[in-house]
Amino acid sequence: MSPGLPSRYEPTRVIGEGATALVWHANDRVLDTDVAIKIVKPALAMHRRYRARFAREVALSARVIHPHIVPVYDTGITANSEPFVALGFAVGGSLAELIHVGPPRQEMLRLMLEVLDALAAIHALRMLHQDLKPANVLLVPQAGGQLRAWVADLGVADTLAELNRDRRGISGTPAYMAPEQLEARAQDLGPWTDLYAVGIMLYEILSGARPQPGEGRAELAEARRVIQPPLLGVPEPLAELVAAMLHPDPRHRFDRAADVRVALREAIAGRSYRTLAPTTLPRVRSVADTPLLIPSARPGAPPWNRIMPGPMPVIAPPENGRGAPARASLSLFGLRDVPLVGREKEQKLLWQTAREVVAAGEPRVVLIVGESGSGKTRLVEWLARALDEGGWMESVWLRYHDPPGIDDGFRGAVRDLLVPWNDTPDGITDRLARWLARDERGALTEVHERAAVLA
Repeated sequence: MSPGLPSRYEPTRVIGEGATALVWHANDRVLDTDVAIKIVKPALAMHRRYRARFAREVALSARVIHPHIVPVYDTGITANSEPFVALGFAVGGSLAELIHVGPPRQEMLRLMLEVLDALAAIHALRMLHQDLKPANVLLVPQAGGQLRAWVADLGVADTLAELNRDRRGISGTPAYMAPEQLEARAQDLGPWTDLYAVGIMLYEILSGARPQPGEGRAELAEARRVIQPPLLGVPEPLAELVAAMLHPDPRHRFDRAADVRVALREAIAGRSYRTLAPTTLPRVRSVADTPLLIPSARPGAPPWNRIMPGPMPVIAPPENGRGAPARASLSLFGLRDVPLVGREKEQKLLWQTAREVVAAGEPRVVLIVGESGSGKTRLVEWLARALDEGGWMESVWLRYHDPPGIDDGFRGAVRDLLVPWNDTPDGITDRLARWLARDERGALTEVHERAAVLA
């Protein structure tokens, strides 16, 4: 039966089938390339709610344009009224197949660095992938025979804000899910949740098996509440890194994919990532302009796997996606961020200021002033994403309305970060205490009272 695709496509064969869609291989005559086309099954295509869900999946996927994320080329409706999306076709199979074949370990670790590049871009958009696993890392041969990794299947990806509001959106493959994901603890989700899956994948690459053999959610959740035994027979820096990534408590892992990327490079070279940890946090200043120093860790303090950021490049990295092949599809234009045009001077100034802040380790206030609609927000978004993705800074977004609302300013940002919906006062206090103990490098008993006040 013909899939009823637009005339630009020449379908050849079905290459996959899931619970919700068929995947066809086709030649895209417009882009002159092979594509994989995911077509929603008829039984689901007739339901308005699922069509809306599929459209949202496509919109999220289209936003994330990166050399190591499977490209989205087109979207539309077939002649049979079934929604479809055209994606890059990966002729090299998947990381799952590569692990089974067992090539040199160094090659698979190199691919994992590319996976972390992709995750950094996803997290910089305040999104979680939620379903990272070897089968969702596709491989594409490059010139010279080297493989490139494409992170695929953003079907269950979602923003942190949405996951906090509706925990029914928490999904994934149980064998690769973090404890907080298995238990649907929306308040504990963050980049570290995806990084737990990376830890399992690294464990699998290094040992040939996952750390827990079970498949059921309850069985895995129970097994992952305890610290895993260390990997044996692998270099200590790699074993140490994987152990940190698989810690049951999210706060004892890593906060950012960029940090793990640096740590994995060090481990591959035979060096411990702990040598890159800051001895003190960057200085901040009080209103009286007196430097405030965060003390070194005290006895009983939980570990914080934080990596000192490296020097920023002199020239800001280009925006991902400018000139992407998806320009041939008009249906994607409205789903993607408009490229910055004519802002080179402002970009250069902001980037240089950020470099100075990172080099000095001291904060600075920068005001961006302009007429409404002049692109101020878009400029700030570009900078925040680039800094977050590179691991140099993290962004916190504040909202302001006229008249002011309860969610405005710093109070609203704190509420978003620390007081998600459906949490109990005791649960909030416990989470705050663990964050404070880690960030201030003290024991839980030292911060519990202050956490209760904040909660």
